[in-house]
Amino acid sequence: MVLQTSSLEAAVLAAGTGGGLACRARFRADEEARLTRLSIPTDPPCADILLLVHDDICDTSRIRAVPTHVIGSIHAVAPKLQPTDTGKPNIQAIIG
Repeated sequence: MVLQTSSLEAAVLAAGTGGGLACRARFRADEEARLTRLSIPTDPPCADILLLVHDDICDTSRIRAVPTHVIGSIHAVAPKLQPTDTGKPNIQAIIG
């Protein structure tokens, strides 16, 4: 039987009940006790998070509050986004 789904949750549930393999983000899959993490010979994929603010409004306090909050929130969940056993977390904030 073959299952093809665009639902992340359906893939996790199918893999958790023995329906095959699922490639899921660690922050979601690590919480699922029925899944077993497989070692792979390559580094996991990564993605940058970019938040841009126009120069004309970047000094406005209510505009400045948004990237400050987003950066703080990302730092708070950094261990889930990039666990230490995959390498050092590379979270940087550049505020102009």
